[in-house]
Amino acid sequence: MSAPLRFAHVSDSHLRPDAIGPSQVFIDHLAEIRASGCDFVIHTGDLMEEPSSWAARTYLALVSHLQVPVYSVPGNHDVYNPHLGDLEAPWWAKLAVGSETEKRYREWFGPSWHTFSYRGSHFVALNSLIINSGLPEEVAQWAWLEERLADIAASEPEHLLLVTHMPLFIRHPYEDLDATDFRNRYLLIAPPGRDRLLHLIRRYHVTAVLCGHLHVPWEMTHSWPEGFSTRFVAAGASGVTSPMAIEQFDLPLRAAEGLGYYEHRLDDAGLTSQYRQHSSDAIRGRWKLGRTWEARCLDGGVPAFQDGRPWYETGYHPSAPEWQELSPIPQRPFGSSTGMAYYMRQLFEADTDSAALYLELLSDKSVDIYLNGELLYSLSPLWQRPPQWCSAGGAYSIDSPLICLGLNQRLVRQGENVIAIRVGGERIQSAEEPYVTYRELASVHQQEWIVAGD
Repeated sequence: MSAPLRFAHVSDSHLRPDAIGPSQVFIDHLAEIRASGCDFVIHTGDLMEEPSSWAARTYLALVSHLQVPVYSVPGNHDVYNPHLGDLEAPWWAKLAVGSETEKRYREWFGPSWHTFSYRGSHFVALNSLIINSGLPEEVAQWAWLEERLADIAASEPEHLLLVTHMPLFIRHPYEDLDATDFRNRYLLIAPPGRDRLLHLIRRYHVTAVLCGHLHVPWEMTHSWPEGFSTRFVAAGASGVTSPMAIEQFDLPLRAAEGLGYYEHRLDDAGLTSQYRQHSSDAIRGRWKLGRTWEARCLDGGVPAFQDGRPWYETGYHPSAPEWQELSPIPQRPFGSSTGMAYYMRQLFEADTDSAALYLELLSDKSVDIYLNGELLYSLSPLWQRPPQWCSAGGAYSIDSPLICLGLNQRLVRQGENVIAIRVGGERIQSAEEPYVTYRELASVHQQEWIVAGD
């Protein structure tokens, strides 16, 4: 290879933007990855907690801050679960992948199976949830996969890697598992799809298979009779812990050890991996709100520059009559109407460079959020509100434009900081009045689920 590849492998972020816990873990991982200088990032699925357009826009906003390419495959929380047939299983496991959920994923994130290449190495990304489903998409993916692998092999690649959400096995590629236990079918790609994939892995000498789904780090190297070896690696979670795979397969891990991600290096010797576990320490930095300013302009306009500085930079000093100073209050309504854009500058003092602060914002309009002059998030407008998710377990509403985002701690600084927010675009008719507020976060593992109206 001309130069080694370094890339990050994250998984299972389970973003639910009305809950700070998963968002904060994912934000911490993204901050580390951005500082590491990786060439690109692979996300092996479960981008969201539930498939919804507002969760999708939050995921896209978060990863856009990386400034390197991000490639993903769908997880069962993105397109729902593998088909379990008549197996006895909880209601949530019976929510099966279908053509509509696969189509919705493509509309939000692009193809659910695709390829990409770097420096002579090729990556083949699959939708593992449709394997064994009998859906038309499964037939199309198998035909595409076999044709694509043959084309790649003809080009004599440096390395060939597969990317999936679900792993193929735990202890041995052809291990026998109790097919009547729904957890086996839920956690692993089952035969015959598993065996068909293994045949292709052996035929085309695949260097590594990268996956997620287990919520714990898992690695294995298997040597084939054909005289080569394949590395199998499952990333930990970038959102929430889960003991299911640990208990089902008796893995020697604790659920808390599963919060983390892999940094991979690919060179002439093959794939080497380093697991980076997430810190479980509470954030101890404290903060205090300072002066607050707001302004409104016709949508498309912006507040005037000041000494060459735009409205969101540090050192900018809002002035009347364009800006109005407000007293700092925990929650600020900003009922901006269609055709008007709302701007806010909020100062806060932090006693350390790791302030335990997150922003809660309720709006279905487009949103840009800056911290100390740097654009953190740029969320597209929520043009279509998602339908209520109804299931055998009852009705659970995911119909909310509420966003809870922890601040990127690498950008918070001791002393004065400024958050700058722009909200613009058309507003969907809703009984919910838009607002912004700032809350204290006691720990990055706080799993307090805050929803609109509570």
